[in-house]
Order: sequence, then structure tokens, then C-alpha cells
Amino acid sequence: NAAVAGAVYGLYSDPNCTNLIMEMPATDVNGASSVTLNKTQDMIYLKEISGPTGYLLDTEVHNIQLVVGKTFNQVVTDEEQKANLTIYKEGEVLTAEGVSFVYEKRRQKGAVYNVYAAADIKRADGTVVYKQGALVKENLTTGDDGGVTLKELYLGIYRVTEMKAPANLVSQKK
Repeated sequence: NAAVAGAVYGLYSDPNCTNLIMEMPATDVNGASSVTLNKTQDMIYLKEISGPTGYLLDTEVHNIQLVVGKTFNQVVTDEEQKANLTIYKEGEVLTAEGVSFVYEKRRQKGAVYNVYAAADIKRADGTVVYKQGALVKENLTTGDDGGVTLKELYLGIYRVTEMKAPANLVSQKK
């Protein structure tokens, strides 16, 4: 619910937004952009061309009914970009191929990890979510596929530390 600078919108003559009438100036620090245009049709369409840094592109098309002498306001919301982090544990396993024994790398179930902020993690608006060194998530345990996923992370740099290795493997704390 913050005003965001840097979004660029286009005004289009068709609902599929293929015929650009005008590209609007990027939104200012108040999250606003405005244009004046001559009425050539009753309905035009507003769509985001490029989103502000740190936000997803809004693909929704907004209908704008043009009325001579009237101002039209459209409030549009952009969603902040977030990411998923997947951690996999691999280890060498002794396998038999007939009478030969071979070490193979395989993903391992049961490794336990903690995730920390390697630098200050900030929202797109600059608000600090995690200070450098803060614990983000603990006791993430790899599943049957040897992986575990942490979802909806704010963009930034994270440090992953293995806290416990699976049975018969050695932990590699880094």
C-alpha cells in the first residue's frame, strides 16, 4: 500500500493492447502519472508496460471510459517480486554393479539446514525485513527427493548452513 515510482503504462485503442496510442510517463514518487489526450473513441485501455524495480509486471488491462472534460483516475497495484530457494543435499553412496562397487553422487533425505540473511534483506520499498546475520528459517529438512524449498523470500543474499547431515554422511558447515 505504498506509492511506487517507476511504473510505465501504455494507453491502447484495443482491449488486446496491441495498438499503442500513447506511453505515459513513469510514475513519480507519489506513484502518479498523468496525460491529456484528444478523444478519438469512447473506450481506451490501460496496461503496464514496465513495472517498477522490485515489482512484478501487472498484466491486467483496465478499461477507461473517455468523457470530454472529465478526469479519470485508476488505482493499480503492483505485487512485489519474491523468490523461492531450493536446497539439495548430495552425497556419495557406495553402490554395487554386479561384482563392482562404485561411489555415486545421489541426493540425500534428512539433511537439516538453517537459512540466514547474508546482507540486509529489504522489501522493494527499502524497508529492512532481515538484518545481516538474522535467522530467516531453521530446521529445513530435505525430503525424499533430497531437496527442501523455502518459498516467498524477499530478494536478497542468503546464507545456507547445514546443521545436520543425513545418516552415514558428514556435515559440511559453510
